[in-house]
Amino acid sequence: MTAEGDNSVEMRGISWGFYRVCEWIVKLSFVNILWLSIFHQFWSIYKRELVQANLMGYCLVLLGALLLVDLYFFYRLEGVFGQIVFYLMVAVFINYLVMLLYIIPVYVHYHLRFFQYIKYAIVLGMSNPLHTLGMILSIVFVYFILELVPASILFLSVAPLSWIMMLTTYRIFTRIEEKNRVAEEHR
Repeated sequence: MTAEGDNSVEMRGISWGFYRVCEWIVKLSFVNILWLSIFHQFWSIYKRELVQANLMGYCLVLLGALLLVDLYFFYRLEGVFGQIVFYLMVAVFINYLVMLLYIIPVYVHYHLRFFQYIKYAIVLGMSNPLHTLGMILSIVFVYFILELVPASILFLSVAPLSWIMMLTTYRIFTRIEEKNRVAEEHR
């Protein structure tokens, strides 16, 4: 192999790298143009959904705080009545936690009234215990990974968990929609 052959291979590598960079610049420019063309629609939906999503978030945080206060209060009660009410409150709190797993996917997938989101999230969570358990195990797994390797928070925090939650609930949604479609065909 000659020195000239080495240069042509090197130039091909540099040329190819330059080509790839230019290709990505064109792709990003195209996405930017598309983004500018839909920005007005995005902004109006963002403003509308932001208010409703924050309102729902504040209500859920308030509800969670009230449930925790109730749990603490009933835990401190003595006697059989206190224990019974405490365990009932534990069951309510478990429903609350299950609802938290499903509330965002339900909010994104369906257009419902405010309290229907909560009802649908609880019903979906309780009627799909294996999916719910899988979601909980995923959260626990990610938690342990983050404990072992704190730097992995950059990669294993919100996005992977969101993906797991949405993938799981999307499977539930498509199964429900398929059942509804089949039921409509048989009518």
